[in-house]
Amino acid sequence: MGVVLTLALNEAVKVLKVEGFCERRGGAPQARALYRDLDKNR
Repeated sequence: MGVVLTLALNEAVKVLKVEGFCERRGGAPQARALYRDLDKNR
């Protein structure tokens, strides 16, 4: 994957890296496993 998304949200900016995709929709824990929050490294 390696796609990096930058999102402007009100007063904040989030930077996320896509780690994978699902074949079908799942719950929140499965969704969180598909991306990495790059802001946590700052």
